[in-house]
Amino acid sequence: MPSIFISYRRTDSGDITGRIYDRLVGYFGPQVIFRDIQSIPFGVDFREHIGTELSGCQVLVAVIGPDWLTVKDKEGNRRLDHPGDWVRLEITTALERGIPVIPLLVRNAKLPKAKDLSDCLQPLAYRNSTNARSDPDFHPDMDRLIDGLEKVLVDQLPTQAVNLPAPNNIPNAKTSCFVDREQPIEKVHRLLEQYSLAVINSNGVGGMGKTELATQYSLKHRQDYSGGVCWLFPKQSDIGSQTTEFVRAHFSEVLIIPGDLTLQTQVSLCWNNWPGEKVLIVIDDLVNYSAIQNYIPLNNPRFKVLITTRERLSLPRSQQLILGGLPPESSRQLLEHLWGEDVFRQQESLAGQLCEYADHLPQNLHMIAKLAGEKFLAGGNS
Repeated sequence: MPSIFISYRRTDSGDITGRIYDRLVGYFGPQVIFRDIQSIPFGVDFREHIGTELSGCQVLVAVIGPDWLTVKDKEGNRRLDHPGDWVRLEITTALERGIPVIPLLVRNAKLPKAKDLSDCLQPLAYRNSTNARSDPDFHPDMDRLIDGLEKVLVDQLPTQAVNLPAPNNIPNAKTSCFVDREQPIEKVHRLLEQYSLAVINSNGVGGMGKTELATQYSLKHRQDYSGGVCWLFPKQSDIGSQTTEFVRAHFSEVLIIPGDLTLQTQVSLCWNNWPGEKVLIVIDDLVNYSAIQNYIPLNNPRFKVLITTRERLSLPRSQQLILGGLPPESSRQLLEHLWGEDVFRQQESLAGQLCEYADHLPQNLHMIAKLAGEKFLAGGNS
């Protein structure tokens, strides 16, 4: 059942209402919007159908142009004064049922005064109105309308029922030996169960394995995310653009994003219509939190956001996992895996020194193991 009902008079605002309808459908989806000519099946009594749709709508948008109040019928009578006028019936029914009514003023129209309306329509004069002006103001005005509609809707808009495999763009794991990180993986899992946003923070130090930890978590728990895992790289390009590209690549059959919308609106469309019940968004190696704050869906309970960074973020410490170096024994275990057991046994006395030199950081150990291992295999002794 549609949640947003658009009431309008074709002779007053039919053309711009079509544009308004397209914007709302692009954001909320066609299943949520009712507009008479577009939504009534062939062969159905339009009076009954409109009445049924009104009984289930959660908000009515009344599009009011400059002639809305004064348009007349063939006999010269004002149409709004006729009890059977459908614009009058639509708005009156919504007002009587306590359905929120938003007057949307177009073409410089003014909100009608109560004295100019029939008794049943007079409450409309006291409803807070908004505008849908011509370009260049049309899209900003529609953004404000959409924001208002989201606040009015009582229940979360329905997600499209789709039967698609959960997509992901998780990077390949960089190591097959992920030592001493099982507990951190489970800590990340607990943080994301408790909060909508969790952070893996290396506290200003590189080489801690924060990206690898996020990768291993994503691989281990991706079956928990029916809506998929979307990996974003803020150092490469704008994460808003990356989000829309991911959706276009994986959900083009069920979700169309109009290209003439602002990027912020396109991203909001993605979040509101993303298929699947639960989605993981990973933002890897973040530098500037304020640059991405407006793009992440923190208020949508279907989404979990995992950030990796070495920056100090102004977020509660309870939402952050601060990584440190590996314990000495785990460092030696990683070095043994990288060298192979034979080489490690031959150089066991040196292994501890190299682990100390690497500060027990996984990335440093990988680099040292590669350089030293090549030297050992070539016959060097030190």
